[in-house]
Parts: sequence; structure tokens; C-alpha cells
Amino acid sequence: MTLKEIADLAGVSIGTVDRVLHNRGRVSKENTEKIHDIVRKYGYEPNKLAQRLQSGKAIKIGVLLPSIVTEFGYWQQVMDGTVEAEKELNSVGIKVITSFFDRDEPESFLSALAVLVEADVIAYITAPVLPDMMRKANELYPDLPFVFIDSSLPDLSPLADFAQDPIKAGKIAARMMHMMNPDLMRIFVIQTFRSAFNGEMRARSFIDYYRRSNPRARVENLYIRSDEMLEPYLTNLTFKEGEKGGMFIVSDGAWRTSEKLEELDLLDKFLLIGFDLSPENREMLENGRISLIIGQRPWLQGYESVMFVYKGFVLGRPIKKETLSVPVDIYLKENIPQSSLWG
Repeated sequence: MTLKEIADLAGVSIGTVDRVLHNRGRVSKENTEKIHDIVRKYGYEPNKLAQRLQSGKAIKIGVLLPSIVTEFGYWQQVMDGTVEAEKELNSVGIKVITSFFDRDEPESFLSALAVLVEADVIAYITAPVLPDMMRKANELYPDLPFVFIDSSLPDLSPLADFAQDPIKAGKIAARMMHMMNPDLMRIFVIQTFRSAFNGEMRARSFIDYYRRSNPRARVENLYIRSDEMLEPYLTNLTFKEGEKGGMFIVSDGAWRTSEKLEELDLLDKFLLIGFDLSPENREMLENGRISLIIGQRPWLQGYESVMFVYKGFVLGRPIKKETLSVPVDIYLKENIPQSSLWG
């Protein structure tokens, strides 16, 4: 309820309501009691934006991401979206604080989160790619509101999910691979992190769909942490004349897999489908070294998640459990978008 609404119900001016709520100036006992009764009945949340602007203090929104230095270009696109949102909201005192963790050092997630807690953020946005650490963080800071991007965790309840349906994405990737070449007999599904919920769901749904579409094909699910780990699986492969295999990389590392295949003189033997239109994957798709990319709009995820926190915690709009189901974009060489905002 706003000051004006309270004033209308009480039959007094907004100034009178303000004086009563902030205990400044003289107001009749009758009007004071009337205003307090209305507030108790309907509630009143002071305008946080106005209060902060008057005090000169910035309203801080936290963003917790995997390191953009050690990981591929996807997280940079997410961060670019949060930066654009901050630029648009800068004039009203909004500041985005970004903290990074290393997925190879799970405990760094908690350390990076502690930086945001210390900065007194009103809510934080994160990718729950380390599920155990995310659950632990939720236990350590039960009162700190959080929003998920990139992936969901079914057992946790964030304020909002800005993520793609990984099961749908995996099925579409399998369907596209089978449509592009129904005669592929050797399929590799490559994941990077065992703990990533969305990667696991993409892989499972891809394998299930592909095996039903082509029961004769041999489908292998591999966890490949480095390019060197992939080499032993490939060096002893033999192909008949004209035969090809398929690879589905569930993360944004398809360009590196393409480089390894080229190094082993196997690039022309594989139909390669990857994830995320990062700058590196974009280049490989343009020159035909990757056949297809599934996109999930990381820039939009970053931008919309910041705007969601702003609208709910600063403007005071009702916060409802919200899920932004990111579209499953399909990119071929012929339809690569010009803007880097997609991917």
C-alpha cells in the first residue's frame, strides 16, 4: 500500500501520513490512530528507492558466476547482460556487484558468496552449477534471497529461474542430429562437469531420444575434462568409406573439441553439435567446423535477472515465483544472428 492510498482511506493529506509514519510534526490523536489502524490492516512498505536516493547509498545486487577467465565465453555473455542492466539502472542508484568462483575448487563458491554478503547486497543472482555448494550456501544464508540463471535445482526454491529446459534442449539436439544424418552409427555425448544438473539432463535426454530414433547406433556418454582426455577415445576409431560419427557437446566447449578433431585429422568424420553461440563457437559455425549450435540466450538471462531483482526489491512490485523458460534456439551456418546478444 502506498502513502497516497493510506491518505485516501484516512481522508487526510499525504503529508499527514508521512508525519505520522515518521513521527515528525504534530498530528491529531484521531488521525494518528486512524492511520496506524490502516497500516496494521493493509500493511505499508516504505519506498526503498526513495530512501536510498535520499541517503546517497547505492542499492547493491549481487551476481555470483563461474570465472570468466578460466571458462569459455558463455559466462562473459551472461555478465555483459548484467552490466547492461546496471547501466540502465545507474541513475536510480543501482549497483551490480559481481563475484567469481572456480568450478574446480568448489569451496571457492562459498568464499565468493561471502564477498557479496559482506557487500550487503539485497539479493544475489547465481548459476547453481555446483549443486552441493549451492545447497550449503542456502543453509548458511537462509534469509538471503537468490535467483537462478543458466540452470535449475529441483530441490531448491529460488525467487525465480531464468534458464532453459535442459531435457527439451537435449531432445532437440538429438532430433537435429538424426535429421541431418540418420545413418550415424557412433555417437559421443561429451560432458565437462559431473555435478552440472543442466548438462546431465541434456545428456540423458539426448541419449534417450537418439537410442529410440536409431537403436542400432552406439551411443557413449563421456566426461571429458580436457582435450587430452578425448584423444584416447578417438585415436583407435575406424570408419568405413563414407561413414561418419556424431558428437554432442553439452557445454560451450564445442570449438575446442573441433580443434582436437582437426588436429587428429578426424574433423570430416564427425557431425558436431555444440551449445552456446560464444565468439569461438560462432567462428567455428561460420566456417563449417561445427554443424549446429543450440543457444540459450545468456545475455538475456543476465539482463532479465537483474531487472527482476530491481522490480521486486526496489520498486516493491509483488514477487511471485517466476520461471523464464529460455527458448531453445537452433543456429546453423545460414542463420547466425548478427548481434552478439544472442547465443
